[in-house]
Amino acid sequence: MSVSDPFTFYLNPMRMFRFAAVLAGLMPFGALAAQGTADDGQIQVLMRVLQPMVVTKVSDLTFGDVFRGQAPKTISPRLEQQLDLPGVDGGRAYFTVISSRDLDVQITFTLVNPIRTGGTEEVPVTDRRYCIIEAAGACASDEALLSATPFAAPLFTGGTNIDAVTRHIYIGGTVEADVSQALGSYVGSLTLKAEYINL
Repeated sequence: MSVSDPFTFYLNPMRMFRFAAVLAGLMPFGALAAQGTADDGQIQVLMRVLQPMVVTKVSDLTFGDVFRGQAPKTISPRLEQQLDLPGVDGGRAYFTVISSRDLDVQITFTLVNPIRTGGTEEVPVTDRRYCIIEAAGACASDEALLSATPFAAPLFTGGTNIDAVTRHIYIGGTVEADVSQALGSYVGSLTLKAEYINL
């Protein structure tokens, strides 16, 4: 067969190698070098929208009128006492805390105790107690609010539900005015702090 036979020419290994070498020599260097100099990848852009912490004071801890030399007066955190109800003089403190259910929440109390007049006279608030429930109303039980400042309630451990949850916190205590207690109005304060932890 003659060299000009195209079928024989392309099937001849030596001739195929020479032909490829000629083509490689004719191909611009940049076309070969461009291979492998660029690539791309992709990521996801993620976020969650959660409930911010919101603490609201609903009502003060109010003991009302306390008379000298009378029995101690107790306001229970478990009872729905209201100042405007007949025969009820005083009311429990009431806070609400709105947070995300899936995050750990720590609640702490800082109490200024005793309560004082504008001068140096004072009355201690004893037997301080609190309760925390998720449905507003009467508490089934309560816990001691100890004198540690701040005092931390047990941690609320987050779950998998990211819905907002409202917790209702009630606080009570006991006061007594002895027979020589100075007359006047006595005032103190209690601060409730709620925060996300382990974020």
